[in-house]
Amino acid sequence: MGVGQVIAGLPDLTLEICMSVDISSLAYALRTASEGSSHPLRHGHAMELIAAALGYGSLAAYKAGIAEGDERADLAEAGNLVLNGQAIIDRAAQLSFMAPSLTRLEMVLNAFATCLPRARRFQNENDLFNEIVNLIDRKTLNDGEVSGAIASTNSNGYDEIYLPFDFSLDELPPPGETHHVEIAGHINMEVDLERPYSGHRIDVSAVLSLERVGRCAINVRHIPQPTTRNCGH
Repeated sequence: MGVGQVIAGLPDLTLEICMSVDISSLAYALRTASEGSSHPLRHGHAMELIAAALGYGSLAAYKAGIAEGDERADLAEAGNLVLNGQAIIDRAAQLSFMAPSLTRLEMVLNAFATCLPRARRFQNENDLFNEIVNLIDRKTLNDGEVSGAIASTNSNGYDEIYLPFDFSLDELPPPGETHHVEIAGHINMEVDLERPYSGHRIDVSAVLSLERVGRCAINVRHIPQPTTRNCGH
């Protein structure tokens, strides 16, 4: 799948790329927004706050991440961002940016919203993980093969969807490589006692593919169609 394509059925976690967005673009949006406040920012300080949001202790550390291949300079293809709110507030205090904490945070988050309007923004990694779990559940239940297997059980609908998997941002490979997560689980159906029994569990397997864009940015690149097996136990 080419960069910039939207995965069919998954518009909420992917991104169509329209233009280049680097840390200078984000800092410019932040600095511009701050000019209308009582606490205008210098461009250098704005870049430091953007670097903090992206998980780095300083702009120098962020630039080192790019030089070492751990971070992409262009964030335009970042579909999902985990932005560290406390790091933004702490770095602003270090820089003597004296606006109230929530104002600092809102300014930085708004800069990302302005420059990357299609990217999803999360407060922490757990929120991102839960969104991907929900995405996989929806994708599975809406799949034609799964729907056919559900219909063949003569049930009253599904009782439980169990598709366990795990990943962390730290374990993803560098930008340009893809991390595949194998998923194997099942859907338990509510048995309709008034109809002939034809199984109440559907085994489901799929593969989730994730691509790192940066320390705190990833894309969900591909979820193949689930494979199913109707089990009568």
